[in-house]
Amino acid sequence: MKISKSNLYRIALIAIILLGGFFMGFGIWKEGSGNAYYTAAVKSMLQNFHNFFFASFDAGYITVDKPAFGLWIQCLFGLIFGVHGWSLILAEVVCSMISIALLNHIIGRTFGKPAGLLASFLLATTPIFVAASKTNNLDASLVMMTLFATWALLVASERKSLKLLLLAMFLEGIAFNIKTLEAFMVLPAFVVCYLFATKIKISRKIINSAAALVMLLVVSLCWILAVDLTPAADRSYVGSSSTNSQLELALGYNGIQRIIGMFGGNRGNQFRNNAPIDDSNQSNPLNDISFNGGEQNNSSPNMIPGIGGGIGASEGGQQGPLRLFNAQMASQASWLIPLALFGILALILRYRKVEDENKSESLRHLLLWSVWFISMYGFFCISSFFHRYYLSMFAPAIAALSAIAIVELFRFFKLRSTTAFLLPAAFLITSIVEIIIVNRYTGYRTVLIPVICVLTFISVASLILINILNDLKLLKFLKPAVTIGIIGVLITPFVWTCTTINGVQTTTPTAGPDIRGDMFGGMFGMNGDGNNRRDFQMPNGGDFQLPNGGNFQMPENMNPNEFANGNGFMDGGNANSALIDFINNNPSDNKYLIATMNAGSSEPIILNTDAKVMTIGGFLGSDPSITLEEFIEMVKEGQVKYFLAGGMGGGMGNGAQGQITNWVEQNATVVDYGNGSSTTNMRNSGTLYDLSGLVDN
Repeated sequence: MKISKSNLYRIALIAIILLGGFFMGFGIWKEGSGNAYYTAAVKSMLQNFHNFFFASFDAGYITVDKPAFGLWIQCLFGLIFGVHGWSLILAEVVCSMISIALLNHIIGRTFGKPAGLLASFLLATTPIFVAASKTNNLDASLVMMTLFATWALLVASERKSLKLLLLAMFLEGIAFNIKTLEAFMVLPAFVVCYLFATKIKISRKIINSAAALVMLLVVSLCWILAVDLTPAADRSYVGSSSTNSQLELALGYNGIQRIIGMFGGNRGNQFRNNAPIDDSNQSNPLNDISFNGGEQNNSSPNMIPGIGGGIGASEGGQQGPLRLFNAQMASQASWLIPLALFGILALILRYRKVEDENKSESLRHLLLWSVWFISMYGFFCISSFFHRYYLSMFAPAIAALSAIAIVELFRFFKLRSTTAFLLPAAFLITSIVEIIIVNRYTGYRTVLIPVICVLTFISVASLILINILNDLKLLKFLKPAVTIGIIGVLITPFVWTCTTINGVQTTTPTAGPDIRGDMFGGMFGMNGDGNNRRDFQMPNGGDFQLPNGGNFQMPENMNPNEFANGNGFMDGGNANSALIDFINNNPSDNKYLIATMNAGSSEPIILNTDAKVMTIGGFLGSDPSITLEEFIEMVKEGQVKYFLAGGMGGGMGNGAQGQITNWVEQNATVVDYGNGSSTTNMRNSGTLYDLSGLVDN
């Protein structure tokens, strides 16, 4: 039975989507609570409408540091399957599979089905895109919504449709309500594409653009303004903000601070110099932690990876035009950047060569993908604060341009034009860059570099001979030569994607041989050489130097690599079983059963009990959500029964958090809940205080 070409393409697309789903979904049942910060938030949000609407992290006291829409998607999956790490990660996996299908459609409708399939395959095997999709972070849903908006914008420009343009801006506004200004990184591409590639009168274009701007602003700001206009007493405090404002959070913490650093300006200098903080309620002593007895790779010695102002340095390396090719960044999404640049060149050549009626179509994609590429590249070169999994937003542009490069340069090659040399040049230059990247990994380079060299040589040499000899009999070797070249440039990113199969770090995911569960570890001698490691290299028993000379002792039985990879600072992970048992056995009618200083201390309690938790300091324990006087009043009114002191961030510094902890320690009664034999997770083993004796009768 012969399969038609159209059915063959459908089968291939389904296979690619399933391959991506396998990479992203395999092993998610082993991820525990996933990113426990968001998992705890989803559990809390499903408790009542107040928590659901305001995206409350705990029992309605404080919110997570993102808008609600992305978490609403995860709430749907939590409602259907129950709140588990795997069920919430599944929501992101499904979003990424939809993104793969969307990119296939966007590219295929203009450049042909082979180009669409190749683009979808490249996206499905982009290492950081897959790694980010194996977590319940919100980047997968952000990429999906952005690609929906991209499709609507292209069709709106093509059909000169105001309705579709408004739909594109509506979808982009929804994307903003997933991760705020990160969604707007594609707006320059959208604006340039519509303004310069839509064949309508200038007056109509201006009117349409104004209507689109209104739609974008209304949808983007509707939830934020609804929250900010609600009286503070009737809603949760906006976590990670300093003024209890979602707008400030979007423009500050989730906006400009991603460029200048989390603690830029005067406040940043105060932190770095360990100077007194003028606004004590906003102190964040985590930035003053230094390390004793170990080395923190690729970062400032007074910064912790994943926390505070050091995150840009620790995850992205030094700023500069070649930052995306350094040891920290290159292996995540940069393998095909040279090929993507050839894609921009191919689009320019296509635009110059096509007939007039097709020029607008070529121009749309040229402007869209090249400006998307340039905007993203520029951001990651200059930004002071980002996680590497933010590169997921870069992945669609790289995949689209790389697929366009191969298909369009193949077409130019067949035409025997003067540009025929570009196809072998694209394979050769991309392979050279990949060899430079993989050469950093001692074990991997011994296998992958020879493979890349052999495949590239066969492909490039064959293409050159076919072009020079100009013999029709040799054309039958053209497709095999191109196929070998494609395999040559894709094999290394494919291997890097395979390293995610057995799991990633669910809070700050990356791909590569240094992540836990590397499926190639030990095979063929392919072990990373440590140049890209994310651990602290801290010996057991090493300690942290805290502000004002205090020490934070790491438990002797704790694996320092587990600490660095998430089981310490950034992952809810292991709960203190003694504390959980105590809480479950001592319910209360208080408004809040227990107050903690940070999300890290609250996550295990929220996930393992039904207790009403008050997270005073939000994510890091530094949010100025309450003053000492206000907390004392709550205690006297009987609103809080227990207080958990200790855990990273709790009670450190000179701000309200430290004052509250000191007051509790001086006035409340210590509860013996058996914490001496509980857990290796240092931040979850704190001192519990009973506040009942401080209630005014």
